[in-house]
Amino acid sequence: MVPRTLPRRSLAGLLVIVLAVIGMALAFRSWRFSERTTSSSLPRFGVVPEFSLVDQEGRPFGLKDLLGKVWVANFIATRSSRSDPILSSRFAELDSDFKKDERLRLISFTVDPQDDTPEALRDYARRFEASARWSFLTGDKQKIDELVGTGFQLAERDSHSIQHDGIHNPNFVLVDANGTIRGYYDGTSNEAVQRILTDVGSLLRDSER
Repeated sequence: MVPRTLPRRSLAGLLVIVLAVIGMALAFRSWRFSERTTSSSLPRFGVVPEFSLVDQEGRPFGLKDLLGKVWVANFIATRSSRSDPILSSRFAELDSDFKKDERLRLISFTVDPQDDTPEALRDYARRFEASARWSFLTGDKQKIDELVGTGFQLAERDSHSIQHDGIHNPNFVLVDANGTIRGYYDGTSNEAVQRILTDVGSLLRDSER
């Protein structure tokens, strides 16, 4: 019995399917490779120093409470009517995007501790429906200024990093599970916020290993 030969049209279709499968396999392999390498390619800007502040519930809070966690910091003043509500809204998006991952923490440091008491921060947290992963910290003004300016190295990046008029530094700072600063992102930029989503995901994958 003579075997049938496939029509040319069928052969062409089969070739297209095979090439598509190969392309998808190569793309998946490339994606997996980028997953493994993205976090290691992130820069290292130094280690966040020890600090001791209080959160919106009045509880002591320091760097030791964040070790082993990937976290993002930002710097706010709750009485600001300019950039701060935008920055906090972006943080609320991060809070929602990673709501199922307990390894991520969000930390908002007030740069106006005189007005931002724990009670004021607690009300502000409710305004943005902050989850338990998102802490708002206040404390001694001089210590906070030193932490923001020197500890997070923001004074070098922006001479307006510690102003109390709503024009202070808009940076989000990404910190890995070892307390090392891995990136700075403009919290008012849509593109930068998308980039931080990718980089946070990379560091979280690292913490699984």
